Amino acid sequence: MGKTGAGTGHQRPRAVSRANNKPLRGPNQEEITTVTDFLIDPQSGQLLFAVAGSGRGAAGETFRLIPIEALDTSRATEGFTLHLSRSQWDQVGTLTDQELKGRIAINPEHQQRLTRQFSLRGAAANTGTTEVIRAGDLARTARRCPPQ
Repeated sequence: MGKTGAGTGHQRPRAVSRANNKPLRGPNQEEITTVTDFLIDPQSGQLLFAVAGSGRGAAGETFRLIPIEALDTSRATEGFTLHLSRSQWDQVGTLTDQELKGRIAINPEHQQRLTRQFSLRGAAANTGTTEVIRAGDLARTARRCPPQ
């Protein structure tokens, strides 16, 4: 899963939507949760994060963000693998469904925390806020767009 090529912006959400609701497994293949959506840079079309359910909190359903670089997608048709233990997964911060609506701003502190939590090496030092949108929102918009 990489960048969207020029003129294919409406095809990316459909391809990504086929990866939704796939299991997310830990290193021992235990199922941790389910990938429910993806976050995309609306300018480049690049997939940046997977969104996975984490349960219910006082504010309703909660989710965790997973940097795409942290996912093993080699068996994506069967699900995704994450190289974190259950206790490490439980330390990843959560967001509510309300926080994942519209344009979502991921500030540098949040990005750095995710980089540390998922043990990502060589991740680009981002000094600015990254704005993303849910692939599911793009898919709904694409269904309303007439073919070109």
